[in-house]
Order: sequence, then C-alpha cells, then structure tokens
Amino acid sequence: MPQQTRIHIYCFTVLMMPTNLIGESCPVPAVRGVQPAAQDVAGAFNLAGTNALGASGPSYSTIGNGNPPTRIAGKVPCIILKAVGYTESTWRQFNAGPGQTGTTIVSFDCGYGIMQITSGMSGGAGFDPQRVASEYQYNVGTGAKSLIDKWNATPMMGNNDPDVPENWYYAVWAYNGFSFVNNPNNPRFSPSRVPFDGSQPR
Repeated sequence: MPQQTRIHIYCFTVLMMPTNLIGESCPVPAVRGVQPAAQDVAGAFNLAGTNALGASGPSYSTIGNGNPPTRIAGKVPCIILKAVGYTESTWRQFNAGPGQTGTTIVSFDCGYGIMQITSGMSGGAGFDPQRVASEYQYNVGTGAKSLIDKWNATPMMGNNDPDVPENWYYAVWAYNGFSFVNNPNNPRFSPSRVPFDGSQPR
C-alpha cells in the first residue's frame, strides 16, 4: 500500500477591508463583478496549474526542472494553487456570495482578489492589473505566474521537479516575501500548530 504524504502549506495574508475605506491609495480601483461558484474557481485553478488558461490568463515564464535545470513550460501543482488561494481569500474574488454581485476584494496593502495580487499592480510586470481586479480566472493565472517566478528565484528544493508539491516549499514561502518573518520555522509560529482549515487567523 503506497505511503500517504500530508502536505502542510503555510501562507500569510492580510485582513480585508471594505473597498470604500481604501480610497485612492491602491493603483487599480475595485470593480463590480459576480462572485463565481466554488466549482468554477476550482476549474480556474486546474487550468492555471497546467498552463491551459489561454487568453483568460497571463503568459508564464518557463520553469527550471531537474538538476542541472532544463527549461520547460511553466506549471504549478493545482493543490498548491488551491491552498494558496484558499489561505489568501477563501477563493473569493468579490465581496459577495456565489452568484451575487460585489466589488473586488482589496486588502489594506492593495492585494487584489482570490490570489491577493499586490506586486506589479502598477503595471510593467507582464500582466494586466485591470484584469487581475476584474476577472477571477486571470487573477488565479496571475497567482500561478507569481509562484512560477518565485520558483525560479528561490533555492532548489528536492529534485527540482515542479510536479512534486513539496518542492514548492521555498516558492510558497516567498509568495508573500522571502523573509524570516514568513519562514514557517519562525519561532513566532507554534511548531505544534494544526494545518490551516479556514477557521484560524491567517
């Protein structure tokens, strides 16, 4: 019987604030849109992870694979994308229930939508900030693009195979900044903490 591995993904986010309290401080205004159903968001994660969003997402960088690395098409394990998206926003693009209309979720530090995209929202980062704010698929794809860029910028883990979720340890750590404050081994985090299930403070 194959041995099962439990993957604990720790990601850090910020508290959401009503859009009307953010004012002019963020680079892109929130827009009104319909919050997608959970199965639609899950479908976006599956497409984004396999680099299959097409025109519904941004272009990805190639990714290092193996040691010494060769370049292959960018991809991210869907379980990584889903876990990061859930930790960041509980899969919410808009301040509304599924099928309801609301404004883009924007955090106090100007993170947008499902993947809480902050870096590059002023433009020039290889994606369209307006679409990050308004389109959930594009937002998820931009989160995948960011993780791929973090994979390429952080130390190699394991055998450097991007299909292995555990190998994304450093990239996930770096998603909100590759600093000791976000290190899962930082003693400010209890080593006996339980896996994130949506009920604990992020």
